[in-house]
Amino acid sequence: MIPTESNNCMRQPLQVIEDIMAKATPDTSQSQEQEIVTYFREVFKIRSEYHKILSLNATDPFQITPRTLVRFRCMVQDPGFGNEMYIKWLPVGNRTDQEHQFQFHKFTDHISPDTETSEVDCHTPHNVYAEKQLCYCIAVPGENSWVGAHDTKGNSMPSDAVIPSTESHQAFLSKKHIHGPTPFRAAVIKFYDLESVPKAGQIIEVVGIFEWAFHSEENGTDIQLPCIHAIFHDVQQSDALVKDVAPQAAPALDNLRETLMQHLSEALGGDTLAATYSFLTMLASVHHVQTLPVGKFSVNLCNAPTPDPDNQADSATPNAPPSPPRALARLYRLVMNCQPFTVYLPLALGDLNTKPFYPQGEEHLYTGALQLADHTYLLVDETAMGNGQLQERGIRNIQCLAQVMTDQKLAYAFPYQSVEFATNLKFLVVSEGKSFLPCDCVVPLSPEAVERLAQGGDALSGEITTSPDSVCVAQSSLDVAQIRQYLSTCQAIEYTIPPAVAEMVQTSYVEERRKNAGDGVNQAELSFRLTLAKLLTISQGKCELTQDTWELAGTLEKERRVRLDAFEKSKRRQ
Repeated sequence: MIPTESNNCMRQPLQVIEDIMAKATPDTSQSQEQEIVTYFREVFKIRSEYHKILSLNATDPFQITPRTLVRFRCMVQDPGFGNEMYIKWLPVGNRTDQEHQFQFHKFTDHISPDTETSEVDCHTPHNVYAEKQLCYCIAVPGENSWVGAHDTKGNSMPSDAVIPSTESHQAFLSKKHIHGPTPFRAAVIKFYDLESVPKAGQIIEVVGIFEWAFHSEENGTDIQLPCIHAIFHDVQQSDALVKDVAPQAAPALDNLRETLMQHLSEALGGDTLAATYSFLTMLASVHHVQTLPVGKFSVNLCNAPTPDPDNQADSATPNAPPSPPRALARLYRLVMNCQPFTVYLPLALGDLNTKPFYPQGEEHLYTGALQLADHTYLLVDETAMGNGQLQERGIRNIQCLAQVMTDQKLAYAFPYQSVEFATNLKFLVVSEGKSFLPCDCVVPLSPEAVERLAQGGDALSGEITTSPDSVCVAQSSLDVAQIRQYLSTCQAIEYTIPPAVAEMVQTSYVEERRKNAGDGVNQAELSFRLTLAKLLTISQGKCELTQDTWELAGTLEKERRVRLDAFEKSKRRQ
């Protein structure tokens, strides 16, 4: 790689494109247009060169020089932001002899003649038109700071764009951004390859040319937005966002598992059972078989201490995103350091009654709190609800959340119909009593853990840092880079159930049903226990279910049910 090539591509990408297309004509351009994509991919195929490209994730768009190369890791929030016709080949006429030469015009909205004596003829029938599709993309909601370790902050000359903070502009942003990084990063991405336009909710990293674009709002006003003309993009999987770490042998995986379990237990007041089920939510992943979501594993941690409203109000920072109560702070920060995307979702009545949980819109799609990237980890906090009454929007929000948890489908509300999109989200619900949400299993926190959390909330909240490289808990360090790689490795395992073990599972199921005269494990409980056994298996770095792991799943379930029965009896006595 010659450094000059990458520098030219970053600083003068349109000139590089013009050089590639210098000898092309409208009739012969198809192969050379593909050469543009191939050339830019080749120039930046080495990661060290790729990371030099200015990142919109880390740079204020006002500090980016227009028509330079940028990259942006984002989620497609609105894939139907519109289509535009553009002039791909523009005849440029000479004022003297009226001879036409064609100018290639792509990856920019600005048309300019190539010489002072040339003029642009936008009405000639010789213009060659093409179509580009626009998507509105936002920085991935809930993305944690360690994901952007390679984001390159720009030192460019400031842009000359001027965006007044009008009511229309603020109203647009408020409908497009519910939660996410602050300050918000977003851009209109213009895709020229219509066959590879990404779908709603997908995470992509796009490389293209930065400009500013005007957008007409529904009320007729024009607002100016950052824009990227996509040269190429790649769909990102969450495991690709984890830093490369040397693979670990099986004994090392066991050590990492035990270390993470220890820290989770400490974050939950020393409750090992609650820590085990909470840990397994990190490994859960859903795939849809026809209409059924397979592999979902949502957990309700009940018997949680209720936060003191006065302390919560005192600790709140104006205009800051909501944060968990002190008793949950250590748990949530630990999860933040292990999962690429995390969202704290307090079910406060004010938010439920005013903020949409589902995407909706007419001409354009406005976001909802549950329009999230796959594998986002949600900590749903019912203890934040307080007293009051749910209004119509609040009821619809709860119904929407319940549907996502049950079916892993999110309904997008369009004017004349709702369209459901498959999701793959992870849920940990924290509540005082049993959750009113349809969780797959309920794990009451032990009375000893509740007492420790209630008494030690202030101290616990200061013991953990959100540093991208390390987390310190109770004077012992947790190598989060290794933990992230461990979790990513486990989730990538191809899991199977050997025929002999499958027969054993079926036999034990029939026997348990017979012994308990119909009050034993039913079909839904069997399905849940199979998911539990799978997560226990892959957490050990293994790909096949064994009889020992199946029995371990049964032991955990018995312990959980004994504790749940005791919790329900104590609630009835109160």
